[in-house]
Amino acid sequence: NDPFLAVLKATIEKGGRMCLTLIIQVFLEGWGLLHYKKLQKDCLNPELAEELRQIIQDEAHHHGSGVALLDLSDMSAVEYDLGLSTLKSLLTMVADGPWSLASILRKHLAPASCPTVFYPALRHEQETTLKLQQLKRILQVGGAQSFVDVLEQEKFFNLSK
Repeated sequence: NDPFLAVLKATIEKGGRMCLTLIIQVFLEGWGLLHYKKLQKDCLNPELAEELRQIIQDEAHHHGSGVALLDLSDMSAVEYDLGLSTLKSLLTMVADGPWSLASILRKHLAPASCPTVFYPALRHEQETTLKLQQLKRILQVGGAQSFVDVLEQEKFFNLSK
């Protein structure tokens, strides 16, 4: 039922080694690394901050391995297309903003309104733009510039296409 999990499931079932390296290790592990770093930076509990630091180390190893292993010249056209469509789906979900959280807020705070009324309070424009740029950078640093070029041309790193 979760669209994110559905995209991952389809990619895992169909993807070859290089496609999975791109999506799982480079893109998602890189994204997780950013997420855990932000949590650690804002953490007020020293014990929790230490556990987050350990998670960051693990994520960095997984992401770094993916970056080292990714070889786009080893990717078939079918794998490339699957990787590209997966990235498009994931970036579209990010660009759509915090819809799930806004929907929960609407349910409890303003049932008659549209979830997007909560976007300003959630800093959707600033936060989502930042996330999209960070994800672009993860792909660039990860050696996936050819994907970035296509995604950029098709405006997948922008809030509205």
